[in-house]
Amino acid sequence: MRKKFPATSFTGSPVLSDSGFDLLNKLLTYDPEKRITAEAALNHEWFREVPLPKSKEFMPTFPAQHAQDRRLRRMYKSPDPLEEQRRKELQQGDLGTGGIFG
Repeated sequence: MRKKFPATSFTGSPVLSDSGFDLLNKLLTYDPEKRITAEAALNHEWFREVPLPKSKEFMPTFPAQHAQDRRLRRMYKSPDPLEEQRRKELQQGDLGTGGIFG
């Protein structure tokens, strides 16, 4: 399994330390009787390795993908035909050329 998760990437930067690999191996153990418990996993040495895990407050946040899509659709959507007609009628009314008595 270590071949699938090498200690370094092709650029030479670290990917998964031996301690991280050990935790991953214990978490992925098929037999639940032999698998590491949640409490033991949280106390694993990998969580004390440098760099230490950051607090949740320091983690970057990103808008939900669906919210971003909604904003883009709103930006690029074609105008509402009824709203467009109303705008034209108001413009014509301002010029004195629209309406029944225009």
